[in-house]
Amino acid sequence: MSSEGIIEYSEQRLPQCTGTTYNTHRDALDSWVGYLSESGADVDDVAIEDIQGWLVHLRDNMGYAHSHIALKLQVLETLYNWIDEEELGANPTKKLNRKDHYSWLEPSPDKVKNSAEGISYISKEDYRLLVDAASCKREEVVIRSLADLGLRAQELNWLQVESFDLEEQKVTIRTAKRDEMTFLPGFYDIKYKLLIEEWLASERKAWLSGMDMSSSYLVPGHKIPAIRTGEITDIVRDAADRAGIQSYYEDAAGRSRADVTPHSLRHSFGV
Repeated sequence: MSSEGIIEYSEQRLPQCTGTTYNTHRDALDSWVGYLSESGADVDDVAIEDIQGWLVHLRDNMGYAHSHIALKLQVLETLYNWIDEEELGANPTKKLNRKDHYSWLEPSPDKVKNSAEGISYISKEDYRLLVDAASCKREEVVIRSLADLGLRAQELNWLQVESFDLEEQKVTIRTAKRDEMTFLPGFYDIKYKLLIEEWLASERKAWLSGMDMSSSYLVPGHKIPAIRTGEITDIVRDAADRAGIQSYYEDAAGRSRADVTPHSLRHSFGV
């Protein structure tokens, strides 16, 4: 049932988020559930028309900008994708498309650029292409860890093998907000669990053997115990280039910047 899925998402997925990411997801979820309650819709049998009504409500009654509405829709798709993967209910967003159901909304929610948070959000289709473009299992672990766990590059650099409880599908994430170090619980699905099990059982051992070293970190670096944050950025950027989903822009200083980055993956986790 979708109602059970929403509760599970709130208890398992949302605790992985911090700061503005948490606020964005929490606000969108509260808005959606509130709308369903006020409109009398069945939370366990959501129709495309319910989503259309919510989007119009956000535009006409709440006065949100289109980019803000598109961001909330992105969160809704993340929610129901997770519910679908966990087999907790149906995914009413699967058949939702801009042309037929919300052609008035700009920009397209497939990739919300220059949002209020200054982040590019990656669509689920682009995410699949990005994962497929990984040149080895190590790169796939990097890409999927950023997205599936919602990690910052620095948090992936810190992540250790002993942080994982594979049987319970949990991970303890060391994170830094402001100047204070904290440890947060993280959860992941069976597909990510199988990836990590495969990585630990085979290719990680081969990597360490080739480097003639040992490491306690999930992703070892090149002749150093942990992967550098700069290499994490390079892996994501280069895979996006190969997948044909990368785009670039000039910042205020005239420097070329990539849209698909570890930061955008983190904010698009669970796509």
